[in-house]
Amino acid sequence: MIITEHYQLQKMLSYKSSFCGTQYREIDSRNSTKTCSSCGSLSGPQGWGGLSVRQWVCSACGAVLDRDVNAAINTLAAVGAIVEVHHAAA
Repeated sequence: MIITEHYQLQKMLSYKSSFCGTQYREIDSRNSTKTCSSCGSLSGPQGWGGLSVRQWVCSACGAVLDRDVNAAINTLAAVGAIVEVHHAAA
């Protein structure tokens, strides 16, 4: 049932987007919270326990990342948006 609802939502968004002259794109969000938006390293918290970690430090470049902000930056980058972010160093 969830697959059907998702498909219906996808079709409605696609239709409304084309009707309004915009573009609808669906992005694979897998690993968007674990991939460092600064260097691209897959170094974020892993497993079920990692879901409770809100902020983490990239082991490759030392950037301090907020999980949700990092995922949003990675999602915007996946659609080709130009995002300028200044991460704090650990």
